[in-house]
Amino acid sequence: MNTPHPPVAVPWDPAYETGHPDLDAQFRALLEGCARLADHAPGAGLDEDLAMFKAQVRALFRAEDERLSGADDDVRDEQLAEQEEFEAFADEVVTTTHFDPLELQRFATVWSIGHLRSAAARLQGKIEGPSGD
Repeated sequence: MNTPHPPVAVPWDPAYETGHPDLDAQFRALLEGCARLADHAPGAGLDEDLAMFKAQVRALFRAEDERLSGADDDVRDEQLAEQEEFEAFADEVVTTTHFDPLELQRFATVWSIGHLRSAAARLQGKIEGPSGD
């Protein structure tokens, strides 16, 4: 792709880890989903990869919700607010109708990094379930 503004590719960073391997694996898969969007930015397959990205985010939220069942109300409220914000954007704004493929890829990447950083801070040491220790 010969463009003055190439897609944003973001590698895994240990700062995103929650200490729970199963959630961390989902976080890694989310970043890989963003990379797939970059791979398809110029053409076919974007709608399918965007739908897969949204499904990955929703699955990640469900897994986080399960782990946050015993967390403080403030932590759960942060989680719920982030989910509601994502849903508002996911179905009404973040579409191939509103944005070109490169913009979608960048949005997905930037949103994912924001979520990974906030989720890691929110979840480290505050979630239930096996930690793999």
